[in-house]
Amino acid sequence: MIQRYTISSSREAVAEKFAIKVNRRYKPNYNAKPGDLMPVITNDKKDKIQLFQWGLVPYDAIDPNIGEKLCNARTEIVFAKRPFSKLIDKQRCYVLADGFYVWQKDTNTPFRVTLKNNDLFVIAGVWERWENEYEEGTFFTSFSMLTLESSPYLSHLTKRMPAIIQPDKEKKWFQKNYKSVMSDLFVSGDAFEINKVSTDVNDVKNNHIKLLNHIDETKNKDKNNGELTLF
Repeated sequence: MIQRYTISSSREAVAEKFAIKVNRRYKPNYNAKPGDLMPVITNDKKDKIQLFQWGLVPYDAIDPNIGEKLCNARTEIVFAKRPFSKLIDKQRCYVLADGFYVWQKDTNTPFRVTLKNNDLFVIAGVWERWENEYEEGTFFTSFSMLTLESSPYLSHLTKRMPAIIQPDKEKKWFQKNYKSVMSDLFVSGDAFEINKVSTDVNDVKNNHIKLLNHIDETKNKDKNNGELTLF
């Protein structure tokens, strides 16, 4: 499960990258968690970047807090499992990001994963609108990001990774025939760069640019033999 990610670019950089309007309330998020308002582009409003809650709340949900449990949607079952199966054909979105966090197995050591060019990327997602039936005009929109089985390059750290769309294939996610190209749509292999970061990331209250700083592994030497200790 992916529970934290980043988008560190300025509003101006995001607008330039996608050549569309960006919600004026947008701001970088260095430690995004479920429940945060995050930038997305939806298939029905491709001309603007909106802010939706991360963690999908089905339209018929009684408790909107359920969204924290629905922040990810597995590609392997997205067509069969509700509520995702009712949304994927008509309510797809791009989730904008530039990195995501994973933790070393059996430790609290965090790593930030980015593309090798450190560029912005889009994660495939689905979105929904929830309205409070007891309070007229009270509604919000939310999303889940799709995830894949982790590539071998990342498998030593995580079993799952975001379904990042290859930059030259982003438009295909919004096309009607998206199902026929899904098997060749997402980034895989060794396209990623992995960097150890501060354990400050572990606390969801921490959200500042210094969280992105790399910890130099070459300084972590075994005192007995002088060899590098990477993990």
